[in-house]
Amino acid sequence: MSCVNENGSRDYRLLPPALALWLVAALRLSHILSLKFGLLIALSFLLIPVALEIIRTRYSHSTPFTAWFTHMLSSQLAVTALALVIMLISCEVLLMNQRSDPLIQLVASSSQQASHHTVQQTAHNSWRYSAQFATQRKKASTAREPVRITFELTTPALATAKKGFDCYADARALSLQRAQIVTASSARIRIFATGALCQAGVAQVWSMPVKLSLPQYGNQDAWAMKKEAKTSASTAQGSSSENSSASSSTGSFAGSATQPLSYRVRAAPAFRTRIASLRTAFLRQTRKLPPTQAILVPGVTMGISGADVLSSHHADLHEREEELSQWFREAGIIHLLAVSGGHLALIREWAKRRLACSRLWASMKVMISLALVLACASLLFPSDSLLRAVVMACFTSVALLRGRPAQSLSALCWSVMGVLICAPYLALSVGFAFSCAAVGGIILLAHHWAQLMSKTWLLRALGFSAKSREKLGESLALTMSAQVAILPVQMLMLGQMGSSMLVAVLANFLVTPVVSVATIAGLLSLLTSWLLPWLGFAFAAVSGVCCEVMAWVAHFAVSLPH
Repeated sequence: MSCVNENGSRDYRLLPPALALWLVAALRLSHILSLKFGLLIALSFLLIPVALEIIRTRYSHSTPFTAWFTHMLSSQLAVTALALVIMLISCEVLLMNQRSDPLIQLVASSSQQASHHTVQQTAHNSWRYSAQFATQRKKASTAREPVRITFELTTPALATAKKGFDCYADARALSLQRAQIVTASSARIRIFATGALCQAGVAQVWSMPVKLSLPQYGNQDAWAMKKEAKTSASTAQGSSSENSSASSSTGSFAGSATQPLSYRVRAAPAFRTRIASLRTAFLRQTRKLPPTQAILVPGVTMGISGADVLSSHHADLHEREEELSQWFREAGIIHLLAVSGGHLALIREWAKRRLACSRLWASMKVMISLALVLACASLLFPSDSLLRAVVMACFTSVALLRGRPAQSLSALCWSVMGVLICAPYLALSVGFAFSCAAVGGIILLAHHWAQLMSKTWLLRALGFSAKSREKLGESLALTMSAQVAILPVQMLMLGQMGSSMLVAVLANFLVTPVVSVATIAGLLSLLTSWLLPWLGFAFAAVSGVCCEVMAWVAHFAVSLPH
């Protein structure tokens, strides 16, 4: 990402509404802020401009500056109030859906009954065991019996360290069946499973009996656990004898000769299947690399650790993956293993250079660049930070299509407000907050800091040329501005300071020369492995060498005293 000036001055008008909207959404969904108090805040923002306008009109001797300042502040507060009202409505709709969703209600009631059962068990000694306690324990266990859900996968299946399960995947529930009654649901769930689901792809629709529980972490509404019986049929091609065995082990959710215990309702679209084949071919080539490279190359390229990929080798890589993750986290470069705007920025810059000399209309160039960005995003592992980057690229493209200069800060604010209004639960997402904070810090601080650092006496004393000082200042400014911006997010959302600032700046500065090479080589490997495996492996090997350098830098940074 470049530190160069934008075309035109930065537009700060949307920054206060975006921050206020995010804060209100986080407080409302955390049940810290009530709806009435939120509306009262929005109303106060509307009354302040009215009071300012009355004061301005009463005192006719106001200067042009005070008139301009009053008008600007009034418009800012009015826009903020409107954004807050829309955000509160969106949050209330989400909370109402959660309260009325049968799956979320079932999970909540089960947890309440289970906690009530624990309290009763502690209060009663064995000699005071009563019939009422037995009835409550029976109800609590009944609430935890399996229910059948139909869901659509939103992420690929990844390996999990959760005991008794092979994989997990995020999904969106479509329906819930309990006691032969089917009700619609739209809850966000995480499935822990074994068997056939671990081979399923994104956008496939499955139906299976699961046990529900409250999520222990993440922003999902519920967790669903599914274990395949040893003799159960896991796909529609299962035999009737397997289905009868499954029937004896799961009761009312048993399969039949025509409908097995767990089955796929709908296959993924053709383009999703093609994307899955590209990923599979790429991961097949990365598994041929040494352990460190096999773990890091998929992370740098797609945002997914090589140890999390379901294969026969992932168990051998798990310990090494934990060690590397700790190094990268303590060194402050863990963001290199997550997909964000860097990948899309490389694609846009490449498209811009290739289309610069063409005779196409400017609008056609923007549309082609946006299409390439969306195509690249579809190949990467879905994440909240990637969603921010895609939405921001769309707003930037819309501005260019309308003949306006690209304003990074304005595009970021529009992206934040648009995403949070459509999906308010992302206000509590750490990944989304880190991504927005880092980009905001780079936009607001990097350019000014780069100019200051390029003029420092130290770089002059070391004999760097003007161009070299400019490049070094830009690289250091990018790292420092991002680190400074995410520090408040770490303190507020994680309750920790994170890695040392100096260590993080040093580590990010040292890996800067190889990050772009590793990313580009990884993306080329992802695009070519399905057609020319030997070429895909060659690109993966180049990316792997760069990832080895990153691992060495992370280890070196961690070993420094801080």
